[in-house]
Amino acid sequence: MKIGSSAWKKIIVKGARELDIHVQPVQAEQFARHASILTKWNQKINLTTIEDPVEMAIKHFLDAILPYDCIQPGSRLLDVGSGAGFPGIALKVMIPSLQVTLVDATRKKANFLKHVIRELGLKHIKAVHARIEDLDQHPGDEFNVIVSRAFSDLTKFVKMSLPYLAANGQLIAYKAKSYAGEISKRHEVAEAQGSQQYRIPSCGDFQIKTLSFKLPVLNLTRTLLLISGSGRIDGV
Repeated sequence: MKIGSSAWKKIIVKGARELDIHVQPVQAEQFARHASILTKWNQKINLTTIEDPVEMAIKHFLDAILPYDCIQPGSRLLDVGSGAGFPGIALKVMIPSLQVTLVDATRKKANFLKHVIRELGLKHIKAVHARIEDLDQHPGDEFNVIVSRAFSDLTKFVKMSLPYLAANGQLIAYKAKSYAGEISKRHEVAEAQGSQQYRIPSCGDFQIKTLSFKLPVLNLTRTLLLISGSGRIDGV
């Protein structure tokens, strides 16, 4: 199977349907173009270790769009450590009204992101070469949603993202492995919505909703942590 082929796009569409997400043919085509560009660039710079067509479809694209139903259209979204464009570009394709900023500390990766944005003809999305802590921020420019697949350390992700989060905004952390040791349970809140209150070290108390998924075909477990609440940075 060739990356970006009709058979490859069918994996995207069918797999998304199993996750209760409807991918339109035009969106599958944009994913295919993104994947083809990624494959070419990956021969020159290290963007991903995933080269198998099926694994790329599942582990990158389907994984990236897991929070589709959790993000309001028109939101301002920040993708921290976007790398090859996951999840930021994939979410933009699925929710065109998003205003997206992709941030990566590696210049070559930022240049790749800019190239993909141009090739896909995406609007209201930009790629920035910067470390998250050095990102220019102006009053009123806070983000409604901040996502990342790049951080293995939940505390680091939350601590670095909080200054950029709008009031009533949410952080979305992708987790493939256990996160139990990174948070401590406080007490249950909003039980009907599945939210509980947890303490994240050095950051404070947050309401965290956990959503677990099985990625199709590969049968891999994936968890999203939807984090809301102002928290605090210890010592501030």
